[in-house]
Parts: sequence; structure tokens; C-alpha cells
Amino acid sequence: RFVQHPEAGALFQRQPRHLNLMFVSEQRREHAQRGAASSRSGQQLADPLAHRLPSGTGDVRLLEHGHEIRPDGRNRPPHLRPWRDGWRHLRFMLLFCPRWLFLQPGLALMAVGGGLGALLTRGPLALGDVRLDVHTLLFAAMALLIGFQSVAFAVFTKVFAIQSGVLPRDDSFQRWFRWINLEKGLIVGGGLMVAGIALSLHAVGLWGAHRFGNLAPGELLRVVIPGGTLLTLGCQVVLVSFFLSILGLPLRK
Repeated sequence: RFVQHPEAGALFQRQPRHLNLMFVSEQRREHAQRGAASSRSGQQLADPLAHRLPSGTGDVRLLEHGHEIRPDGRNRPPHLRPWRDGWRHLRFMLLFCPRWLFLQPGLALMAVGGGLGALLTRGPLALGDVRLDVHTLLFAAMALLIGFQSVAFAVFTKVFAIQSGVLPRDDSFQRWFRWINLEKGLIVGGGLMVAGIALSLHAVGLWGAHRFGNLAPGELLRVVIPGGTLLTLGCQVVLVSFFLSILGLPLRK
């Protein structure tokens, strides 16, 4: 009976029954003052206003109204294009939901990459007839680094949205920043860099023990890959800490 939007409930943790079929209690003049064209269609009007419903900004009043879907009596094809308009709608919702665009995929990549890498660092891993070795370890390290970058982008987006007024102030998010600051980020990043350099020097020592000759690939890569990963991750933590401190500077409005 109603047009359902399961992606809206998943992305924004709300359950609006019909996100687009709504009446907006706002004059066109007021909407135009917000920078939107007053000649937009219903779909185009609902998209830029939809993010305010779950975001909790409260500056726009949105009301749901049940609408009975009846057979279309037009003798022409619909003006909406499924792929183009569907992608525009999904793109807009993702841009206003960094949790699912950056945070959740990043945490998943970090968990899979870190867990698999920790197992492969100790030796080859046999899963039935499949044998995972240093080549999989390399991809696990890549997943860990990409996941950390994705999580960092989620935090960047959240801080920027709060600082610019797009999202309201989040007390739980602010509590995290009272504990996580630039100095602690530098300590953690520096520790990771030191561990990465230590592993890299250990790999050079193993190579020197063989008079810098040929080595079995798996013997050295099991030390080189974790060392390079920790060194890269430590540099990223340091850079992210500095950039978050810049984003957290008070803005003059």
C-alpha cells in the first residue's frame, strides 16, 4: 500500500514508511531561501529534505501522509528514469550517512584484514584443500590499511558535519575526543612506526645471516609485510591525528 524505503531505515536507524510520499509544511518562498529551486519535482524535493528527518536537525517540519497507489491512467511513459534517478537518490542518502559509506565497511575490512593477517604471520593457513600463505598476507595487509583509511574518513566527515552545522552536536562523539587527542595519536602512531622499523631491521638481519643472498620468499615476507604495514599504519595515525586537530579548530561564523 505504501512505498517502502528499507534502505532509509538501515542507513539512518529510523523506519519512515514512505519517505518520498510526504507533504512538506513549508512555503515555497521559505524553501527557496534555503537555496533550493522552487520548481523541483516531488522526487527532487523529497531527496534534499529527507536527510533532515533522521538527522534530527529539527529546522524543517516533515509530516507523513498515507497515499493510496492507484493504476496509472496516463498514456505516456513515466518521466522518472530507474537507473539515473535511483542512483541519484541512493547517492544522496549515502553522502549523508558516513556510517554506512565509510565506517561500517572500514571496520569490516580492518577486522578481516587484521585477523587474517595475524593468523598468516604465524605460518601458512590451510582451509580444507585451500592453502593460504604470504600472498594472502599481502592482501590482508592491504585490507587493514584501506579499512583504517575508510574509518578515518568517517571520523573526518562526522567532525566536519558537526563543525559546519549540518549535524547537531553529538555528546557521545565529543566524549571520545576528550580521551582521543593529538598527543595520544602521536604516541600510538609513533609506537606503530617504531614496531614497523624494528621488524624491518629484523628482516635485514635475517637477510644478512644468509650473507645477503637468495632467500625463500615466504621466510622473509612473513616479517617484511607486517613491518611495512605497521610502519605505514603508524604514519597514517600521525597524519590523521594532525588533520583531526585542524578540523576541530573553532570556526568563525
